[in-house]
Amino acid sequence: MPVATTSGDASYVPILTLHGHSRSIAALAFSPCGLYIASAGADAALRVWRVGVHAASAGSAASASGAPDAALRTIRRAHELGINHLAWSSDGRYIATASDDRSVRVWDWRKGTQARLFEGHTSYVFCLAYNPQSTLIASGGFDETIRLWDVRRKTDQCHRTIPAHSEAVTGLDFSRDGATIASCSYDGLIRLWSTSTSHCLKTLLPPDSKPVSYVHFTPSSNHLLAASLDSTIRLWDVPNDRVLKTYTGHRNVKWAIPAALTRATPLSDEEGKRHPRDAEMRHRNLPSIHVVAGSEDNRIYLWDLQTKEVRHVVEGHKEPVICIATHPTQDIIASASLDVTPTIKIWELRGPAARPTDVLEAPAEIAQSQDAAGSEVQPRDAAGSEAQPEQVETVDVVERQDEQMSDAAMQ
Repeated sequence: MPVATTSGDASYVPILTLHGHSRSIAALAFSPCGLYIASAGADAALRVWRVGVHAASAGSAASASGAPDAALRTIRRAHELGINHLAWSSDGRYIATASDDRSVRVWDWRKGTQARLFEGHTSYVFCLAYNPQSTLIASGGFDETIRLWDVRRKTDQCHRTIPAHSEAVTGLDFSRDGATIASCSYDGLIRLWSTSTSHCLKTLLPPDSKPVSYVHFTPSSNHLLAASLDSTIRLWDVPNDRVLKTYTGHRNVKWAIPAALTRATPLSDEEGKRHPRDAEMRHRNLPSIHVVAGSEDNRIYLWDLQTKEVRHVVEGHKEPVICIATHPTQDIIASASLDVTPTIKIWELRGPAARPTDVLEAPAEIAQSQDAAGSEVQPRDAAGSEAQPEQVETVDVVERQDEQMSDAAMQ
């Protein structure tokens, strides 16, 4: 059974293993409600799984189903070539996918039908993101551009094209109000763009200019989490254009591996009554927000956001862990690697008194598919080296109150 090591009174244990993909998995994301997880990769298939977290972790493990494809929904020919990235709409109804076939597609996953097809990139599409209102999709790729697609319009033509970088665009994210887009690239730069005008607002220069493979706004949007191919994750202070913290210890010099933050807000009173064990765990662990990332040494690393110390090292994969997703409301992470037999592993944070459940396969509720086709996603190689740690200080990355979305993002 996979094991998890930790430096504390809690550890991540496996609660679910999902089988179904025939080639390496390149993208994972939990739905906004947390009930589902979507996956895609080199087999060009899009799969949606019902994770049933509380059912899987509350009691004794059920027997494995043994189904070769236990996904709730499977679209086997979602693209002509491998899928590099995916994103959920804010209402959880649609999933957007980016592919080596140079297209962005939007899927009504419950119906298993394609809702939109956006074409315009001249090379592989590597990343994409919905704005918070889910009215715009930003996509980036090896043609060095960011393209904006307005899903409200009936036309599938590109809404706006931004010549963004001098090398491949590897990561995109919208700020909390949707007014700003963050992009990163193999050219070693992080740039912020106005959603309404497409003007470059600022450029952040990492100290060593190594390729930047992933970028993500924190909930407050005052900070950016950026992963580079020098085995370093950096937390940027956006208003002051400076690196606040660096996280090292893992290995990442070849693959575009994302980073994420574990959930940092307490459960509501109603949630606490429904799930008292989660409420108790949340109260005990609230001060420690973790940065999470996969690693090319086949492990998952979790760092304390403030101290930068490695708090958990999770083992269970046999090849580099290139996909990570964090649950929106619970201390649960999902991972996928380059293992010969592609699987998705679901891990839950448990206290010292909790016993790990057996690894399960997802129940076969519905299996719908179309004609199978796909291709191998090509490696994204780059050289790298160890980075030096920067200044340490306390940061607050969590939003404190709701704010209205900016009208600029709707233009």
